[in-house]
Amino acid sequence: MLKRAEKAGAEFVVLTVDLNSGSNRVLLGQYDRADERDCGACHGAGPDAWLQSKPMYSGTGATTADFDDPSMTWEFVKRLKKATTMKVVVKGIVTGEDAASCIRHGADAVCIGRAYVWGLAAFGQAGVEKVLEMLDAELRMVMGQMGAPSLADIGPQHIGLHGRTFRQ
Repeated sequence: MLKRAEKAGAEFVVLTVDLNSGSNRVLLGQYDRADERDCGACHGAGPDAWLQSKPMYSGTGATTADFDDPSMTWEFVKRLKKATTMKVVVKGIVTGEDAASCIRHGADAVCIGRAYVWGLAAFGQAGVEKVLEMLDAELRMVMGQMGAPSLADIGPQHIGLHGRTFRQ
C-alpha cells in the first residue's frame, strides 16, 4: 500500500495509533438505526464491507482483522519511516508527552486524538481551544524537560531508559 500511495504522488502516510487494538464503543448501540431498512444495500454486508468501499484498500487483500493488532511498537514507526519516502504522520495521540514521543521516534508530525471532542462536548469552541492550549503547554513542558527548544531539536538522543540514552 505504501508503494501504491507513493506512486500516486501522496506526500504523507498517516498511521492511526488509537484504534490498533479495538476501541470502546459503548455508546454506539444508542445510535443504531431505529428503522428496518437494509443498510447492507448501501454499505455492504459483513465485517469487511467497509474495506471494499474504499479504493485505497482495493486489491490489497486487507481484512478488518488486519487492523486489530495490539503489537504496534515504536519499532513499527521506525520500519515505516525506512520503508517510504513519504512523511509519516502519527494520528491519535492524547497528550503532549505522546506528541514528543512520536517526534523522538521519527514521526514528521502528529495529529491529536479525541481530546478535542471532549472539550467540544463540554464547553463548545472554548472547550476545544482549552484542550489545544493544554496540549501545547504539556508539549512545551516536556520539550523543556528534555532540553529541546524546538520540535526540530527532538530526536533519538531524547529516548532514555532509566537514565541511559537509547542507542541502536
